Amino acid sequence: MIDLLLGGASSLAAVTAVGVYFWLLFRRPSTIRLFSNFGLFLTGLGLFQGPMILASADGEVGVRLAVSCLVLAVVSQLTAALQTRSVWRGEDRRAETQDGSR
Repeated sequence: MIDLLLGGASSLAAVTAVGVYFWLLFRRPSTIRLFSNFGLFLTGLGLFQGPMILASADGEVGVRLAVSCLVLAVVSQLTAALQTRSVWRGEDRRAETQDGSR
């Protein structure tokens, strides 16, 4: 039962990760966007194998933990990728202190 739920979560996370990656590329095309979200894409591709790996592992705790961590990684990367950021205009945005140091 646990493997079935994890397999479903793995498939859902995989489809979502790959879908959001391509959506972001088409919505905001740039070379930087291509590489900054590439981890999301690769994690999504890896999670497509989650149900098969869980079925062949026969309930091993380590495999369940690894697939769970990959699903959590997709959630974390999705959160970061979907944050609205202002466009960089070539100026340093880090705040300077009163004495001029950073």
